[in-house]
Amino acid sequence: SYPVSALCTILAAVGVILGAVYMLKFYQKLGLGGGHSKEHPAAVQAKDLGGYELMLTVFLISILVVGGFQTAVFLKGN
Repeated sequence: SYPVSALCTILAAVGVILGAVYMLKFYQKLGLGGGHSKEHPAAVQAKDLGGYELMLTVFLISILVVGGFQTAVFLKGN
């Protein structure tokens, strides 16, 4: 893609790198504990999923499972 558009290629590479950095920082705070800071002395505890969130999560996971095992359903138009 570099010969076609150097600017787009560079922007895409920077986006991938920044996305990886963000993901790693998020995982570090999530897995190893964000801890207390001077700005936020009380850590916010995560709540369990409510009915709506659980229903939406189950729906999205079921689409992923069906899409993974039954790819022909999504590729019939091609």
